[in-house]
Amino acid sequence: MKGAAGAVAAGVLAGVALQLAARWRGHRRLEAALKLGSSAGLLVFVALVDCGQSYGRWIEAGLVASFVGDAFLIGRSRQWLGLGLAAFLAAHLATFGAALDRIAIERVSPPAFTLLVAAVVFVGAATFLRVRPRLGTLLLPAAIYTLALCSMAGAAATAFLSEWWAAGHWLLGLGGALFLASDVAVALQRFEGDSLRLRLWGLPAYYAGQLCLAASTAWPGQ
Repeated sequence: MKGAAGAVAAGVLAGVALQLAARWRGHRRLEAALKLGSSAGLLVFVALVDCGQSYGRWIEAGLVASFVGDAFLIGRSRQWLGLGLAAFLAAHLATFGAALDRIAIERVSPPAFTLLVAAVVFVGAATFLRVRPRLGTLLLPAAIYTLALCSMAGAAATAFLSEWWAAGHWLLGLGGALFLASDVAVALQRFEGDSLRLRLWGLPAYYAGQLCLAASTAWPGQ
C-alpha cells in the first residue's frame, strides 16, 4: 500500500512538471488534461493512505471539491471563475472542519497563535486589497472566499501548534499554508495577468499542499 501511494504521489508531482512544460510550450489542452489527471491522482492517493477516521472524511471532501474547482478553473470566463470560487470555498470549509477535529486549544501557545494568525490575516487581506479594484461583481464572493481561506489556514496552523510534534499535525499545518500560498498565486494570475513565473511557484505549492493534507490522514488523531 505504501509503495502504491508513493508511486501515485510521484505521478502527481510529475504531472505538475508536465503541466508547467505544457504551459511554456503553449499546449493548453494538454495542460488541462494533465491538471485533471494530477488532481484525480490526489483522490487516489488519499484513498490509499487514509486511516479511516472522521478527520479523513473532511479532507477527502475537500479534495473532491478541489478537483471540481480545478475543472471549473480550466475555463477562462468570469462565470467559470465564479463556479471555481464556489468549489474551492467548499474545499476550504471542509479543510477547516478537518482542522477543528485536530485542535487541542489548551496546548496552543497564545503568543505563537497570535503571530501565526496575524501572518495569515495579513497575507489574505493584502492579496484581497491588491486585486480589489479588478474584482467588479466578484467583490462580495471574493471577500467571503478570502475569509474562508484565512479561516482554513488559521485553523490548520492552530492544529499544528497544538501538537507540532505529531506528523499528521505538521502535515496539516504545512498543507494549509501551501494552500494559502497557491491561492495568492491564482488570484494574481486571474486579476493581474497570467504568467509562467506565478505558475512556477503557485502550481507546485498547490499540489504539494494537497499532498500534505492527503498524507495527514494516514495518522490517527493524538
